[in-house]
Amino acid sequence: LEIDVSSFVLQPNEKRDMRISFMPREATSYSETIVFSLNDLTSVSVTVNGEGTYPKVEVQNKLVRFGSARVSEKKEVEVRVACKSKVVTSFSLENCLPPELQRLGVSVHPEGLVYLKPKEVKSFFFTFRPNSRMRPFQNEMRMKVVGHDLPFVSISGSCQGAEVHLDNKQATFGPVVVGTRVSKRVTIMNTGDIGLDFTWN
Repeated sequence: LEIDVSSFVLQPNEKRDMRISFMPREATSYSETIVFSLNDLTSVSVTVNGEGTYPKVEVQNKLVRFGSARVSEKKEVEVRVACKSKVVTSFSLENCLPPELQRLGVSVHPEGLVYLKPKEVKSFFFTFRPNSRMRPFQNEMRMKVVGHDLPFVSISGSCQGAEVHLDNKQATFGPVVVGTRVSKRVTIMNTGDIGLDFTWN
């Protein structure tokens, strides 16, 4: 406990407020008695009760799995965070999403500071919208709880796409005798991640 003043003088009919600060050092219950001495003749006792508690949140699903997405396809995953503390707890994802995930097309909202009441559950939404093919990835993201940097979720996904290559984009026959046939082979290669149907126009 801390009191902002140690002694003062009160004139007749005067009143004064005192600030008592409670700064628990452990997660336990406290009970203290403050004794006020009046002119060294009498005393008044005031009992102060309080409880120390740790800020605590629980991430109900710690795996953000987007699976495989197509180029420009949007996928969304919800993550729920519950306040398990006995006091209002500040929580933020601002500047917590790794830059490498942002470059892959991952985003999260809301990002700013929120205050979670005891037993309150809040949803956060992760979005994955890739703009190119990519191999499977996995990365960790952290969160800020009352200013402390803590593990949050593991994020994974990939982007499959179609990609076709020809071994030769030109078929040059040169002079050919009328009535004869000359053949050239053109190889079509599917270098993408999914099967493709080919038709000639």
